[in-house]
Amino acid sequence: MLDFKECGTETEKMERSASSLSRIRLRIGYAVTGTSLGLLVLIVFLADEKFRNYHVACWGGFSSLFAMVCLFLHLQHNKDNSKERYIPVLSILLIIGLVTQMGCIVAFFTYIVMAVEQGQDLTTLNCNPCGYYLASIWVFMSWKWAFLTFLYARMYRNIYTVRYGEIID
Repeated sequence: MLDFKECGTETEKMERSASSLSRIRLRIGYAVTGTSLGLLVLIVFLADEKFRNYHVACWGGFSSLFAMVCLFLHLQHNKDNSKERYIPVLSILLIIGLVTQMGCIVAFFTYIVMAVEQGQDLTTLNCNPCGYYLASIWVFMSWKWAFLTFLYARMYRNIYTVRYGEIID
């Protein structure tokens, strides 16, 4: 007996593939935007005397680093290279993303507690030992990119292990 749900016409397959391609392009654009904004925050909060805040600059650079990792994941998935060599890298990035998420959660609450203890204003930008609320925002952004690194590494690893078999150690 023929199951028509599994067959699908060529146009349906092309539509699914075009939808997948547009999602990858959207993710690549989002990762490029995150990388650019993180680097911009790093430059502005390090170089400009008016906005100098090392906490915000470091977390902006860290956020940019994980946005670049997400960009790398999407670009590698988009290419049709040897996926067998790529699977162990995904496992390592999955662990790195998970550990970084935990560290970012601790840092986020640490910055919030320090800001409350010191009675800082929400709009303080330019003093180096303060501005913890703004630093906590960039810690959250770093957490978001670490979460996306974990999520995409897991998703792509599951796709490749189903398609290419066991994980190669």
